Amino acid sequence: MERRARWANLTENERAKLKAAHQKAMEDPAVRAAHDKLRQARREFREVMRPALLKADPSIQSILDKLRAERPGRD
Repeated sequence: MERRARWANLTENERAKLKAAHQKAMEDPAVRAAHDKLRQARREFREVMRPALLKADPSIQSILDKLRAERPGRD
């Protein structure tokens, strides 16, 4: 949500330039490797956090299920 607000403050030209620079940067092997590490760390965090949340308050199961349903294609 915060990211959307920041992007909304940019012009179309600024967004296009930033997107092009991002795509080019993602071609860098070091950036790709760091991105892969980030994705893995996020996955590991979710695998630990969800059970911890449910242990702290089992009644939030339906809330977590609702959030998961709103993000199709995400694990």
